[in-house]
Amino acid sequence: MLISKEFKGKSIEEAIQIGLLTLNLDRDDVQIEVIERESKGFLGFGRKDAVVKLTYDDGQKEEPAIVAAPAPKQETVKAEAPKPQQPKKAEPKKEKPAKAPKAEKPVENKPAEEAKAEAPKAEKPKKVITAEEAAHTEAVAEDFLKGILEIMGINADIKGSVDTEESTVHIELSGENMGFVIGRRGETLDALQYLATIVTNKAEDSRWRVSLDTENYREKRTQALVALANKTASTVAKTGKSIALEPMNPQERRIIHSALQDNKNVTTFSTGQEPRRKIVIAPQGQTANSKKPGKPYHKGGKKR
Repeated sequence: MLISKEFKGKSIEEAIQIGLLTLNLDRDDVQIEVIERESKGFLGFGRKDAVVKLTYDDGQKEEPAIVAAPAPKQETVKAEAPKPQQPKKAEPKKEKPAKAPKAEKPVENKPAEEAKAEAPKAEKPKKVITAEEAAHTEAVAEDFLKGILEIMGINADIKGSVDTEESTVHIELSGENMGFVIGRRGETLDALQYLATIVTNKAEDSRWRVSLDTENYREKRTQALVALANKTASTVAKTGKSIALEPMNPQERRIIHSALQDNKNVTTFSTGQEPRRKIVIAPQGQTANSKKPGKPYHKGGKKR
């Protein structure tokens, strides 16, 4: 099924890259349509972001099973049938309940169930990865990171492993100046991970994901985000006022949503556009259109 989504950026290329990163797709997997070009305005006033539409196939096969055409055809036949048979009052009454519900329901349900059952069966062969391909993919990712780290003037030990079931290359960096590699809130580490994923997928036919970590940063960051989510949720429950967290990438937003999904006092939703998209933690029952969220909170929980 084809799905279209719009993305904004300071330039057309930036909007495209934001869209590809958000959807976790390659450029060859989407159709790009420029909705609006960027405008610099005059002296900084009236500046407009570029807007692009990315169309992609999500791979779902359930919609073809729900046939819309046969339904109106059957209804038109039923509408025409009673006209010549108006004097026969008993016959049309018996035919309407017998033919319409009993014949249509099983016909619509069977293809839908078959489509659901067939979908996973078709995906299984795609995950078969040979040991040679896995080793080559790991080498491509490691060579790229080694080269870019040398350019950055960083000498790091690179240890990799491959999860063939998840099509993921896990790479752990160690050495001096790892704080520089991590960057502010992991921004540099995320950028290196994103670039390594792009390079790896260009060299291979299969779709791979590169997971990059150093000094156990990912786990520490996850723990910090969960703690932030719980602390903010407690404040929202006490005050009854929603709080907007600072902008986060999609992976970090998923951690916040997951941490509070069972919390009965609050609800979470995202607002804004990438890369400034943020999570709002609000009292249970409130939606994005209910109230304006409070000022953003940073890690320490203080308002800016």
